[in-house]
Amino acid sequence: MSHDPQLRVLLLAASPSDEEAIRVATEQQVIQDAIREERTKDRFSLHHITEVYLDHLAETIETEKPHIVHFSGHGTEDDFLLFVRKGAATSHPVSLETLQLMFQTLVEQLQVPIQLVVLNACYSIDIARALSKWVPFTIGMKGKMPALASIEFGVGLYRGIAMGKSIHQAVELGKLKIAQQSNLVAYKDEPELCVQPGADANIKLLDWVTKAEPLEESSAEPAGVSLRAVVSQIREMGRATMQLTGGIEKVLENGSTDSKLTLSTEDRKAMRQLLSAMDILSASQRSIPGTIRGYAKDSTEESWQAVKWLIKNIKDSLQRVLVQFHASAWMFTIEEPEIVHRLTSTLQRRFVVLDSLLTIPAPKKPADLKALGEIADIYQELIEQLRCHRKALTDLLLRSSQ
Repeated sequence: MSHDPQLRVLLLAASPSDEEAIRVATEQQVIQDAIREERTKDRFSLHHITEVYLDHLAETIETEKPHIVHFSGHGTEDDFLLFVRKGAATSHPVSLETLQLMFQTLVEQLQVPIQLVVLNACYSIDIARALSKWVPFTIGMKGKMPALASIEFGVGLYRGIAMGKSIHQAVELGKLKIAQQSNLVAYKDEPELCVQPGADANIKLLDWVTKAEPLEESSAEPAGVSLRAVVSQIREMGRATMQLTGGIEKVLENGSTDSKLTLSTEDRKAMRQLLSAMDILSASQRSIPGTIRGYAKDSTEESWQAVKWLIKNIKDSLQRVLVQFHASAWMFTIEEPEIVHRLTSTLQRRFVVLDSLLTIPAPKKPADLKALGEIADIYQELIEQLRCHRKALTDLLLRSSQ
């Protein structure tokens, strides 16, 4: 068995009950079989999800951290992918803009190492082109694709990757598989490979993962970060958060004053999930000032590990807030389109700061202990700001229900 790093593939499928049934199990099985036929089968890690709901999609991708995300399902001519509506099993249309925002967050903020997105769905080419801004390689379909053509393309694509072919060559092998079926030859040019500017379609993913995975592991714990520098970063983060809180409250106030903001059942659900994520973050942060001050007094290794454990919890909670915020982002862009970008940038700085704290060894010098006290004070302010965020969101949710 190979001990080389594995190429992680997340196979997603959605077949709503009110749409033409797709052969989910067949497609996922033939892809798996195509990989197994090659000697490199141990170089792949495949995870299957046969009914994908939008509610859990971002969290699933963040948890699995795949190199390839493959979606099998339906697309529409007006640039929607059809997911399954939880509890009803009917179509849940998801727009190009929502998918853009989700993949931007996954790649830029959550650092998911996605290299290839395959949208094996009709009319998905515009979505694929849009996602190529953040993902090096994407594949979409230019028009309507018969189920058998989609399956044949998947077989050729993954067999090519398993053979060690380049992404460009693997796509061509997928098209060739379509053309080899006389009744499908007209569809051989429907799949299109989109390449991010600066990316090289001649890259071989099995070679890439061998080089990239050790690099990721060795760079996971950067060294040489001073506690004083972290204090400056946290103070800057606190100022940005306070400014942003006022901005969000203003946006929500204007949105409800000028015109009644009406939310659908799904919108209110997204907002409640955001509120829940913020509650978890608030609970995670509530203990950090006291725990930091406790370490500053006794300076034991056990106390420092308690601080780092809380910081890790805060970071995990912050990721959930960011994902849920983007699920309801349109509500904030009505009055100020830049608000989402500003909040995302602010949260991204928080991730950097938290990572810095996690890499610092237990501080012992008086100056470092004093700096820890400053961090505790700043965090106390951040906790208050989070409460303001939650109050503004709660008010919006109440107004929309009236």
